[in-house]
Amino acid sequence: GRRMRMLGRWTGLVAGATAALAIAATPAAGQIWLATLTGAQEDPPVNTPGKGTAVLTLAGNILTVNVTFADLLSPTRDAHIHCCLTIPPSTPNTAPVAIPFPLDPIGPPDTPDFPLGVLAGSWVGTFDLSVDGTFNANFRNNNGGTAAGARARLLQSFGNGTAYVNIHTDQFRPGEIRGAITAIPEPSTYALLATGLAGIGGIAWRRRRAA
Repeated sequence: GRRMRMLGRWTGLVAGATAALAIAATPAAGQIWLATLTGAQEDPPVNTPGKGTAVLTLAGNILTVNVTFADLLSPTRDAHIHCCLTIPPSTPNTAPVAIPFPLDPIGPPDTPDFPLGVLAGSWVGTFDLSVDGTFNANFRNNNGGTAAGARARLLQSFGNGTAYVNIHTDQFRPGEIRGAITAIPEPSTYALLATGLAGIGGIAWRRRRAA
């Protein structure tokens, strides 16, 4: 019934995040960043039970983005990496699209479309940061007009926390959940982070059962 569906969503969310963190822990993974997506990080904040994680891995010029999300209030319609927030924050605290996630066959080769029209799901996309077409045209043009300039600005934003992953939905067009992209913890804390994600899922599940 409903409880089993909710348990399935939490199990998938935690499993996806844990698997992504396990992959990130391998020495060959390269540079790693993490985003934890919530409605509270939207501007203005969104009151939603929706949640998600995104693990971003860079190997050379190839950026792999592993996204898992669940419990949205409204079906997905779009998703992006946004860059770059101002420091100190402006009002509203939003940034333009830097890398759009593919939504149709025109997207980058070998990258599946981001799942649309769903309340929960997972997706893995790969992006070649040496290719002009990877980046939103306005973002590229505002950073030297080349993939190299856009890549440098994007990675700089990953380092200072001014980029974020945003999932847009039908009801919440500006975004229902988003998460700041930050450096992933040291390898010694991967297990603690994965355990924490599992604990959050368990707490929510117990509360739903008690309700």
